[in-house]
Amino acid sequence: KRVMDKNIARTITNVLSDNAARAFAFGAHSLLTLPGRPVAAKTGTTDSYKDAWTLGYTPSLVAGVWTGNTDGTAMSRGSGGSTVAAPIWNEFMRRALEGTGVEFFNAPNIPVTGKSILDGEIPSEQVVIDTASGKLATDRTPDRFREEKVCGEYHAILHFVNRNNPLGDAPKDPGRDPHYEAWEAAIADHLVRQNENLEEGEVPLEVCEIPEEEDDLHIAENEPQIKIKSPKNEDDVGRTIATNLRINAPRGVSRVEYLIDGSLVALDIDPAGSTFTLPSWVSSGSHVLEVIAYDDIDNAGRKEVAINVTEEGTEGSITITNPFNNQVIEKIEESYSIVLEIASPGDFASLRVTAQNLWTGGSTTIYEATSPTAFVVVEWVLPEAAHYLLSSTATNQNGDRVDAAPIRVTVQDMPGTEDEAALSLIENNEEEEGDE
Repeated sequence: KRVMDKNIARTITNVLSDNAARAFAFGAHSLLTLPGRPVAAKTGTTDSYKDAWTLGYTPSLVAGVWTGNTDGTAMSRGSGGSTVAAPIWNEFMRRALEGTGVEFFNAPNIPVTGKSILDGEIPSEQVVIDTASGKLATDRTPDRFREEKVCGEYHAILHFVNRNNPLGDAPKDPGRDPHYEAWEAAIADHLVRQNENLEEGEVPLEVCEIPEEEDDLHIAENEPQIKIKSPKNEDDVGRTIATNLRINAPRGVSRVEYLIDGSLVALDIDPAGSTFTLPSWVSSGSHVLEVIAYDDIDNAGRKEVAINVTEEGTEGSITITNPFNNQVIEKIEESYSIVLEIASPGDFASLRVTAQNLWTGGSTTIYEATSPTAFVVVEWVLPEAAHYLLSSTATNQNGDRVDAAPIRVTVQDMPGTEDEAALSLIENNEEEEGDE
């Protein structure tokens, strides 16, 4: 007499033999596994540890082990199915199957129901929000205004499934189920604890509405328009440059960057212009001066002119060889090694390395030394995510300043994924032994 549809039996076996799914709780090589042989197993522990079970099977052999006190008293706390019954079950199965051929379970046909919660998916979506507008980010949204969110409907399964008709419509009033409120409270509590203890790179789980509109603040119409009044194109300049600008910015100007041949050499907040000294690595001859103006939400406008530098810089050679320009540094470790090479180190009396946050303008000295060697390694404790300019300045024995070409880098947090966040939600809801 057939007592169960064979596909249901195969599906249950598929679940109970999925060692990878329970490895986070039991370990990859637990006593619920048999080396080189597919096996399905389930533990069980009653309240107060009065009874502990392990039942498991291969395609041809089933064995169950009960452990407990014959007088019905509770065992010591922690005497669960996986700790006291599983060792006996595992030893028996190993000996009973010794010398027999390996057998494999028949795979189930797992239908797609179309209901996310029944198909193993939490109804959620990972989106990138433009924090300036609160709308969906676009390719114009600058890095620091991009925020990844996993928005979803985090509820107990009773919110999505009618127990009397699992494949039917969701319950119109799930709160009528007597168990609903208790499970909902547990889910809400879990979300709070999950978001308070995020691992590096994990994205917070939020119950939030996904905006339908795209950002309308980071747009071409809001980009500052720049006119460089001086120096003019092809002008001769010395080691010190005085700029005169006219900037039209609908949202105002928060900062202005000055670049020589693509490398940042000065940062100012005055939209009318700035006076700065060229670093020593800028040689005499033709160069490109580029001016980039930013508003309060990093809409950027840029303009460039050709200039002819008439004076040579101070001789000397300092090179930042690691990181390279425009490198992205993910905060996998607490610090990052900056490497500098110095030609003729005996010519230099001192060395300083700084990191400037290009979003805030703040600058921090991360290394200072006298009589530097030819090869310098600086451990940079990684700061908050932002764009940074790494600069190195040395003083030679004559008191002249010598600069290394600066390196622009991006420090960013480790990215999270929806799958990782959803998996964490599922795993943390499991009982310690998986006995529920």
